[in-house]
Amino acid sequence: MDCPTTTQEAFSMATKRFFNDAASECYTHCVKDFLNKEMNLSEKNCVNTCYKKQMIIYDNVEDLMINK
Repeated sequence: MDCPTTTQEAFSMATKRFFNDAASECYTHCVKDFLNKEMNLSEKNCVNTCYKKQMIIYDNVEDLMINK
């Protein structure tokens, strides 16, 4: 993996990592039925709620980083 050369590149890499980790965390937490091709309503609602919470965290951390 290449090392970031600028603060912007480092922030971009960290942002991508955060979104990937958030999606993975929500999927692992919410999806329980692997026999069906589609997620059921409960799983969809769980993923949506989980991801919204992750985005609130991201927004708060981003604000802290920008205002630092």
